[in-house]
Parts: sequence; C-alpha cells; structure tokens
Amino acid sequence: MEKRRKRKGWGYWAFFALCAVGGYLVGSAIATAGFELWPDIEGPDDLSVVAALGVSALYVVMAVLVAVGTISPRAGMAMEMFQDEDQWRDERELMWPSVWGTLPFALIPAVMVLAEPLGVIATVPALAIVALLVILTAWASLVSWRAMDELWRDVTRASAIWCCYLLFVVGGGWGVLAHFGLLAAPSPLDWLTLLYATALIAAVIAVYRRGMLDEGAP
Repeated sequence: MEKRRKRKGWGYWAFFALCAVGGYLVGSAIATAGFELWPDIEGPDDLSVVAALGVSALYVVMAVLVAVGTISPRAGMAMEMFQDEDQWRDERELMWPSVWGTLPFALIPAVMVLAEPLGVIATVPALAIVALLVILTAWASLVSWRAMDELWRDVTRASAIWCCYLLFVVGGGWGVLAHFGLLAAPSPLDWLTLLYATALIAAVIAVYRRGMLDEGAP
C-alpha cells in the first residue's frame, strides 16, 4: 500500500496538548492542596513535589485518553490514534495492556510524594504499594510486548535507547553543574521525575524518527 506523507492533523497534537495541560493542572492542584495542608514544606521541595505530581498526573491523563480512544473508535480516530475502525479493531489488543501498564506506572511518583515529604503514607506501606505498582507495570509491559509486531518492538527498543541518551545528557549535565555549585543537586524525587519525562520524550522521538507521525504510516 502506498504511504501518504501528510502530517498528523490537529486531533493528534490536541491529544498531546490535552495530556500536557491536564497533567499540569491536576498536578498543580494536588500540589497546592498539599502545601496548604502541609505548610512546612519549603524551598526546593516545592518544585520537586509539583514536578513529580505533574508528571504523575500527565501519565494518568494519557492513560485515560488512550482508554477512551480504545473503547470508542470514533474518539480514537478523532485523536488520530487510529486511521479507521479496522485499525482500531486490530490494535485494541495492544492498547489495553498499554493502558493497564501506564496507570500503575503513573501512580508511583504520587505515592512517593505522599510518603515523603507529605508524610501521608508511612514508609513501609508506601514501599509495598510502590512494589505492587512496579509488578503490575512489568506484567502489563510483558503482555504488551507479546502483542506487538516487529515495528512496535523496534520502536520500543529505540525509545529505550533514546531514554538512556537523554538521561545521560540531561541528568549528567545537571550533575556536573551541581558539582560546581551552579545548580542545586537533584534529589531522588527529581531523578524519578526526570526518568518519567525523558521516557515520554524518548517515545515521541522514536516514533517521529520512524515516520509514524505521518498520516498513513503503518
């Protein structure tokens, strides 16, 4: 089949914009409520908490929108997740594990923030919850991997490689500047947030480099 090279339309980019804005608004609202309930959180922790909750909310919004698009072919095509109902039927098996994997993955930073610095959850229960979320994410990722064709497996591998590159450049650069006293050293929560952000950016880069942001691309 001949491939059309028309760029993705407004629906595709509106999907990402809605994820970003929704994640920012939800994360900021949660963080603001947290600061009001726990006013003793001050200084660099403020930004770390907002960033962690923001990236957590961003992934939750993404998972919800993908779920909506997977349930409804009309919504999925409007967000340009699928070209037609045939593709929607073919790729539902792949999309559902992605949703079930993204949701627990998204909640990990939120649970960590609730444990420290907010102190809502004690350390041991928080560790148990995080461990359970990691197991659920790993299980869903394995199911998703088995449902992928070679193209999506190549994209996944490339995404992992790009994530490593971005972590090395951004995280390494941050560490160097912090060593010389030009920036505050990243906290463990900052590193986790950076991992989530670079994973998302790496996925977009991997998809873009394979021309999958072009309409009609397989």
